[in-house]
Amino acid sequence: NRILAFDRDTKQIKVEGGTRLIEIYEAVHHELLTLPAVPTESHSSVAGAIVANVNGKDAWRRGNFGEQVVRLSLLTAAGCRENSAPM
Repeated sequence: NRILAFDRDTKQIKVEGGTRLIEIYEAVHHELLTLPAVPTESHSSVAGAIVANVNGKDAWRRGNFGEQVVRLSLLTAAGCRENSAPM
């Protein structure tokens, strides 16, 4: 449930799935950044936003939340870590 890294050059942020969108906003607002697909519920988790593929007022121009994901790591019930790019 943490922000792990933020790269100011690429403007990419690495988070755990339970991180709330409001936490991301608070971490990057001083850089005058926001998420491209801005859902109205800022207390949703990143994992929840990915699963629901939420959208916001900018979705018609910027795409849904899932389209903004660069990389995803998933730990399966068997303990295997899988990495993938978004679909």
